[in-house]
Amino acid sequence: MRELFEPSALSASPDWRQRAVDGALVFSPVGDLDLDTAGEFERRLVEIVDRTDAPLVLVDLADVHFIDAGSVSVILRARTKARRRNVTLCVRGLSGVPALVFDALGLRETLICPVPLDDRGQAA
Repeated sequence: MRELFEPSALSASPDWRQRAVDGALVFSPVGDLDLDTAGEFERRLVEIVDRTDAPLVLVDLADVHFIDAGSVSVILRARTKARRRNVTLCVRGLSGVPALVFDALGLRETLICPVPLDDRGQAA
């Protein structure tokens, strides 16, 4: 008997993209950030923070459909680590469920990039 809800259909594994844009490093996860993906998300984000020479790490969540509180905590821990290295870490591209989660946690103003950025990560 086939299960009505197959786990693989409920949680899309994220894809990870990163690029350098005018002195900023843009990290763009794609998919869902949840309990199943939080460990890999944290490993990748911390590695970026540890290795970057860029003064700004931009976490672009435009292609993230779901984020849980644990993955938001990953971003907060990475931000603390970045600050110790004099690197600014901020978030952009919030919409849908991720925007609701950030709002419910009261973190939109804390983590959103302070300067409006265009699609290439540049100050608008």
